[in-house]
Amino acid sequence: MRLSAIRGEDRVTAALGQPPPPLIEQLKVGGRLVMPVGPAYTTQQLTVVEKIAPDKTTTRAVALVRFVPFTRSHN
Repeated sequence: MRLSAIRGEDRVTAALGQPPPPLIEQLKVGGRLVMPVGPAYTTQQLTVVEKIAPDKTTTRAVALVRFVPFTRSHN
């Protein structure tokens, strides 16, 4: 995933091991990053990171989930 491809989006959902700072930085105030956080192939926490000010976010776990890991294309 190219980070520049999602600039300006209000909501992004992807399965990764932790919230990536570049995606959080790209969120608009009021925007949310919703993603499972935790090891691949096991129970993870569905986590919501919300940008509440230009330099401040909140993070909360909302549910237990199981996602397959995010993979990158080798193209």
